[in-house]
Amino acid sequence: LVIFGVISIFQLQPNHLTIAAAASPYSSKPTNIENIKNKLLDSLFIISYENKKELGFVGNYSLSQSTTDEGYKSGIITSRFLLEHCFYQSFESRKFRLEIEYKGKPHKGTCWGWATQYVDMATVYTALEVPSLPLWDSYIPKVGGWVIAAYFVPGFGITFRETAVGIINTQTFVLGVEKFSPEPTGSALLFNQDGSFVGILTSRYRDWE
Repeated sequence: LVIFGVISIFQLQPNHLTIAAAASPYSSKPTNIENIKNKLLDSLFIISYENKKELGFVGNYSLSQSTTDEGYKSGIITSRFLLEHCFYQSFESRKFRLEIEYKGKPHKGTCWGWATQYVDMATVYTALEVPSLPLWDSYIPKVGGWVIAAYFVPGFGITFRETAVGIINTQTFVLGVEKFSPEPTGSALLFNQDGSFVGILTSRYRDWE
């Protein structure tokens, strides 16, 4: 069975993208999967909100001087739908109130920004500085291309599953991936074998087959 889950992909894409070719980071299953997982773990946070937990990762943002002056050092990409209600609050009331966890240690973050209505992306800023991951590369994935999903499983924590691109719309930058188990209860982050962000397998608008 194949799951064609909607993914918000390349919403921050550069102007010039290349369809994945033979030597692209989507070509085939890599041999250094454990190295890839360790690279991702160095940038992953567990985000807790309204009794739910999902993952976020630090992207390679260039924070403004005014932002760093406020004490922020990292920008985390996570699910907008997880944090939707957080943005109903005033900015001052949500500063450093969000519970986030990095490598087993608790920290605080701020619900910072969110994408458009149908794009499942939001940002959380934190004072903790950790290694970042590229927010994009120069390739559009191809059908059958290898990707890895990172997501939170209750009782197990951060979980990785290999999967492959099942369908892609290069006009809308939305794609789907083959089904994997255990099924995510929320969103999942997708990366290629270079550790570059591919998109979010959203918990909304999802059709399980």
